[in-house]
Amino acid sequence: MKKAIGAIVVLLAIGCAAGCGTSSDSSTAASRHSSSATSASTAPETADVLNKAVGQSAGWNCADASDESCSLAFTVTALDKVPSANCSDSAPPPAGSEIYRLAIDAQAYHSTPAPNATLPPGFVISSDNWYAIDADGYGTKADVAIGCGDFDPGPFYQPLDVGQKGRGTILFALPAGSRELELREQGTPGSWRWVLPAA
Repeated sequence: MKKAIGAIVVLLAIGCAAGCGTSSDSSTAASRHSSSATSASTAPETADVLNKAVGQSAGWNCADASDESCSLAFTVTALDKVPSANCSDSAPPPAGSEIYRLAIDAQAYHSTPAPNATLPPGFVISSDNWYAIDADGYGTKADVAIGCGDFDPGPFYQPLDVGQKGRGTILFALPAGSRELELREQGTPGSWRWVLPAA
């Protein structure tokens, strides 16, 4: 009888080692619209950082991998380096920075969950939530480069509410040598990253 009980305990331990405790990791990824597509990012994808490529769909507060299950679904449609010569003398970018143009399409499907239920779901992609990541993994808040060309900020400045779609372009001044552009999910851990083009 003791041998039989011992065998059952061993089988339960093996079964739990193979599958127990994995649901929290998968729900974290699903809540931010993880994708199995390969990215060219320099950092490995983790539960807290989702690497994205230009043109690849992303989402926030998602029930599954479909855009429609998300509070906000968005796609970075362009990420280009802009010559600093485009900047006006009256509004130069910070010294030692490089200018990047970011274009985005977004749609808000569902309301924002607590504790930010009073905010529109589009607040996630606001211009204040973008950061430059350097070669060592450190982040610096991205500055909007106002004097470096025309842009239409759209959802970067006016957060989308449920049922709204938005498209916008913004210019950011990032520290020279930055490797990636990161969108940080405010209020909870997690972010999305895009590799910055070399030229």
